[in-house]
Amino acid sequence: RIPVQKFNDFKENKISDFNVPKNAFKGDTKICNLNSILPSNLNKEIVDAVLSFDKKINKFSSGIMAGVEARTSSPIRILRDENGKSNIEGLYPIGEGAGYAGGITSSAVDGIKCFENVINEYKPFNLD
Repeated sequence: RIPVQKFNDFKENKISDFNVPKNAFKGDTKICNLNSILPSNLNKEIVDAVLSFDKKINKFSSGIMAGVEARTSSPIRILRDENGKSNIEGLYPIGEGAGYAGGITSSAVDGIKCFENVINEYKPFNLD
């Protein structure tokens, strides 16, 4: 289950009392106090960061928080060859969701490498 809580309740260190909107999350949710999951110094930093961001995006702090994501990469891997192609015509699986990276930076690098392969394969023919 995904632990969820309204930000304002997180800030006040109290359990939320609300109905989680249907389809707000993929998977089952459980209302809880997220303060109990993370260290108190980190909770304070999260509150400060959200309140700071709220100054840039109005009502950002009125949202629902979801608990910690523990996975760092996809539990599956979509197979591809040395040029980045899968066995499905035109499909180049890339990044974390395809099992080829462990974070945002390595996903970006993987995407660039695959894009270079696509360019090399489908580059325009010289019509001269």
